[in-house]
Amino acid sequence: MPSNPLVVGAWAVAALLGSAAALAQTAHDHSSPDAAAAPAASPAPSTRNAWRDANAAVGTMPRGHADIVAWERARGLHHPPADEPGPDQPWTLDDVARAALRQAPELRIEPGEGAVAQAQRQQAAAQTVLQAQRAWLDAVTARALRRLAEREHEAAELAAELAQRMQQVGNFSAERALRESLPRQATAARLQQARLDERQALIRLWQRLGVGETPEALRRHLPTQLPARAPLPTADDLPRLQAELLQRHPLAVQRRAEAERSAAGVPAHAQATLQAAWETAVAASAPNAPALPLRAPRWPHTWEQALQAQADWQRLQRQLVGDLHLAWHAAQAAEAHLALLRDQLQPALRQLEDEAVLR
Repeated sequence: MPSNPLVVGAWAVAALLGSAAALAQTAHDHSSPDAAAAPAASPAPSTRNAWRDANAAVGTMPRGHADIVAWERARGLHHPPADEPGPDQPWTLDDVARAALRQAPELRIEPGEGAVAQAQRQQAAAQTVLQAQRAWLDAVTARALRRLAEREHEAAELAAELAQRMQQVGNFSAERALRESLPRQATAARLQQARLDERQALIRLWQRLGVGETPEALRRHLPTQLPARAPLPTADDLPRLQAELLQRHPLAVQRRAEAERSAAGVPAHAQATLQAAWETAVAASAPNAPALPLRAPRWPHTWEQALQAQADWQRLQRQLVGDLHLAWHAAQAAEAHLALLRDQLQPALRQLEDEAVLR
């Protein structure tokens, strides 16, 4: 008998299959009337010894038939998905930004444009870059998920083959072998969906960037893994981010300028009177629309403009600052979820897999 344990295991499977066939032939051979009338003969000693030796040889494998399947796979008896060639010109997020802006000449800033117009162009450019980078990240992620689905399907196929072998040697019933082979159909469906998702993500990226004649031309620019993630801002960084947001957002710059310009047209002594009259009208009319008393003097038009401009500016402030806080809390929750998956769930699943293989 060969000395290599894996070779012994492969030989053992062959012996088990052969012994099973011999036992089946011995127990169910009704080719002659004499055989049908006589009681079934006991297996020959050599057959029983071969069966026992084969099972003992498989028992020397730390993980039984799983090691035999791995041995066969290492020698080319299984055909895993072929590795794809790596990208010859992988892009970074900055490369994606430049490619996206090349497709948007309308975002150029002309000499002499006002501050508001420049801020609006900057915001539009930032939105264009953000959408392109998101499409690029989606394409890289879809490619990685497709590769993962291929490995998952390969594992399911090996498990189904192992279950079939276990049934042939008598360790699994037909019902058990069928149940063990069901994940192969589920992983095949997930692989088909992953391939579709990858194709759609690549087309959406091509629509954003327009690089190459076909979406396939972008494959050489997709890295094999996502770029390193920048550290998240802390709670102490929020005040600074709020100030930068209100200073750079073009609509915030415009609304603040309008509020300051309108407030300058209202006399200082009238501002408190204006605010008090408005609050009184709101308190008296709520929940209906605020209405000024009939005998109340009419406000100058500039006063009405100042009141409306101030309300618009405060509303936009709350919207922008609130969106910033919502995004920050969502990022913190995603970070905590990632830590849970990485530090607790993934080790538990790996341990469960090892226990299942040993069992």
